[in-house]
Formats: sequence, structure tokens, C-alpha cells
Amino acid sequence: MTPNDKPYRRQDVDLPRLQRYARRVAGEADPAKKAARISQTEERAVAVQRSRRAGFLGLRKEMFDATENRSVEVELVPPHWVLFSTTYWNIDDAKASLTEYNEQNYWVLTEGGDLLVIRRWEETKMFKGYPNHVMDGETTAAPMSVEKILELDHQHPSYDRHHGSMHFWGNREAGKLIRHAPGVGLSLALKGLTTT
Repeated sequence: MTPNDKPYRRQDVDLPRLQRYARRVAGEADPAKKAARISQTEERAVAVQRSRRAGFLGLRKEMFDATENRSVEVELVPPHWVLFSTTYWNIDDAKASLTEYNEQNYWVLTEGGDLLVIRRWEETKMFKGYPNHVMDGETTAAPMSVEKILELDHQHPSYDRHHGSMHFWGNREAGKLIRHAPGVGLSLALKGLTTT
């Protein structure tokens, strides 16, 4: 067993050191290579002022506070640099329907020095013989967990497989451990932002 075959433990990652390094890199990285912010529209209850007629014969107008649902643009991820990404696709061509699922995962550094993982997925289902289809999907962002940091210490080999009506491909699954110490994959990805 080589040192690269020995799995890391969660407590082996020096998270404070990696976060300090990420903040430093965010100040030094080329702003031209930054990706734009990611926003999404959400329904939110918003406070509004309304008026109504009051008093004798409704001749007086009075203001009151109310809430109403409005679509608002919410920043999910500020401008950022992509450190690493994976993809996954799955097509199920069954007799009665065709389902296509795709997922992208991005390890990113924000301009403020935060380390995040963005996950985007989308699923489309079409019923054969019918013109309509059903779509669902979501984009989420979360702080980069220790488990996600450790994924960067592994290979992510591409695969393309068929199984019955299923066809799936991508590089989402972590493979062989290729780094000598925990967190080295993330450190190298961060260093790549400061070198030309």
C-alpha cells in the first residue's frame, strides 16, 4: 500500500489555513478570469404601503402596511473563479417515456475569498406520443465542506456506460487518490489562479 492509497480522515484537513490562503488568492487573482454572479428569481413577501378610503363617506385616505408576493432577483453566488468542475448525464429511454437528467458541480472561489460548491441539476421527462414535457431543476450554493475539499485530492475519470435503456456518462465520481496530503488538490487549484 502506497501513501497515496491511504484514505484521509476529516480531521487531517487544515481548514483555517486553506480559508486564509483562499482569501489571499482572491485578492491576487486575475479579475478578467472571473465568472459573473449567479442570480435566480424567487417569490418573496415584500412590505408595501397601501391606501384605503376611510372616514365619513370614504372622503379620507389612510395608509396602511401590507405584504404582497413579488418576484425578486436574488444573488445566489457573487462573481467568482471556477477552481474545478464535474458533470453527470443520464438518459433513460424507456418504452413509454424519455427522461434526461444532467448535473454540474462547480468548486469556486468568490471575489470575497469564500469557498463554495455550486450544484446545478435539471431533469426533463417526455412521454412518447405527447408533445408536452415536464421540466424540473435547481441551482444551489453551499460553503465547501471538508468532504468536497477532499474530492479535489482524487482523480475524476470520465466514463460512458450503457445498461438496458439507461445511458450515463460524466466524471462526477471521485476515483483514485492522487495527492500526498489532504487539501493539496484545493491548494493547487487556488495557486493556478495566481499563475499565468
